[in-house]
Amino acid sequence: IAVLVPGPSAGRHNLEAVLEADGRTSSALTSFSVGTSLPDLAVDLGGAQTDSGRVRVIAHVSNIGLGDAPGTDLALWDGEPDAGALVTVVAVDALAAGAEAFVPAEITLAEGTHTLAGWVNRAAAIEEFDRSNNVARFDITVGPGAQPPSTYTVQAESSSYRLGDPIVIQGQAPDGTYCAAVVANGVWIVGSPAPGGILGSATVASTGGVIPQTQVWNAAALGSFDVLLISGACGTGGTIVAASDPGVVSGFQVMGEAIPTASPAGLLALVALIAMLGLWSLATRRV
Repeated sequence: IAVLVPGPSAGRHNLEAVLEADGRTSSALTSFSVGTSLPDLAVDLGGAQTDSGRVRVIAHVSNIGLGDAPGTDLALWDGEPDAGALVTVVAVDALAAGAEAFVPAEITLAEGTHTLAGWVNRAAAIEEFDRSNNVARFDITVGPGAQPPSTYTVQAESSSYRLGDPIVIQGQAPDGTYCAAVVANGVWIVGSPAPGGILGSATVASTGGVIPQTQVWNAAALGSFDVLLISGACGTGGTIVAASDPGVVSGFQVMGEAIPTASPAGLLALVALIAMLGLWSLATRRV
């Protein structure tokens, strides 16, 4: 029995068939997707108060689909989308498949607790695989004067890496733009000027106070290293606001690359080791 499904929209679908005969029922379920080659925009939202009534909002917009997304916009509401007060609309640049962007906006809010909502591609001008992830929300309390910053932390995800591994950082900071820098191990004092000679760095912005996982450097040298969080974007100077370890203990180590046993060199090394062990065992027996 062939059944034509009339014009399913882009996204994931479940199709169920039910057969009823002689008072008995049998069913089967299958799943399929439509438009998997389309772009898919997703948004995350965070922010922090910078002055009395002033709030800096950071929208993290990513294209998690397989197709490129042209430029669009992000609408911000104080309250629910289309129901609350429209605060501002900011442009979002075109995003290739797998790309992401941090979109800042400066807004003014009255004192009190607010729920801010951000909606990317509100007009649906871009055909997407999934539009259920186009809206994000976060709560913020606005008080008199600038609010004290939350705790700053930064660290590498692992304590050891091998040559060529991507170094990935995580941490917490008030929403804004920072420079995450990989530097040779040293003693760092929070509040002191950022050091020169940075080995690798990436500009990151926290969303909801949490720094997104960000690849900052591919391990290209052996040794002990730290991760610093520096105020402002990379290349603009700034001060150290957090360090993976402010003392002499390193944040992570980069070790030599292991020889894969599946490679010709690895197999040769393994055979040589076995031969050496055999000769040593034979010599020991003779003695």
